[in-house]
Order: sequence, then structure tokens, then C-alpha cells
Amino acid sequence: MINENVIFIGMQPSRAPYRRNCTLDRFGAWVDSLGLRFVSFHNAIIDPLLPQRPSSVDYELLQEIVHNYSRVVALGNLVSNSLKRIDTQHFKMPHPSPLNRLLNDRSYEQRKLQELRSYIHHGY
Repeated sequence: MINENVIFIGMQPSRAPYRRNCTLDRFGAWVDSLGLRFVSFHNAIIDPLLPQRPSSVDYELLQEIVHNYSRVVALGNLVSNSLKRIDTQHFKMPHPSPLNRLLNDRSYEQRKLQELRSYIHHGY
């Protein structure tokens, strides 16, 4: 059984127009590979004009958003640190940006997806 009570927390909406091979494409491929039909998504920083730093996160809103989810997935370090600050258990994935060099290693990406699959389905 697939647990679809999962929310992905991203960093911030992009100001750039959509283009092929962007962050959204990789994120969509991840969701497909996980077999999820529906996911919830929210950004830690909701204003694309704010700087990408912890002081730009609305922690009260973030806590309210994640409250009703049994599985929370952080996309990147800033988000993971923000969720730690509000004492929220979560699984940390690398940020799906094409600029993320960690994801140049396909075996690393596949290993993280397998770990995420286990977290979503079994809680670990």
C-alpha cells in the first residue's frame, strides 16, 4: 500500500520561467519513480523575492502546513534545517536542481530514492 500522506517541502519558488530539464522535471521524475499518484508540496520560503536564508522562512506557517502529514520530505539543506528548527521529523533529499552536483552521480540519486521509498512506505 502506498502511503500518500506525504508532503514535499521545497526551498522557494523560482523567478525564472519554466524550461526543459529544470528542477520541476527532476522532481516530477522522482514522484513518478516512487509510484505516487498524488503529493502535496509547499515551499519553506513562499516569496520568490526574499533571500534564500533561514530568516526568510515563515516558521509558524511551515509548522501549520506539515502538522497533518505523516511523512515530510525536505528538498535540500535549508529546508531540512528549517524543519529541524520546528522539531519536525523528516527525510532529507538533495535539492533536485540541475545545479546540484551530488545528483551527477546516478547511483547516489537512485540510492536516495530507494531510501525515500522506504521512508514513505515504512517510516524509515
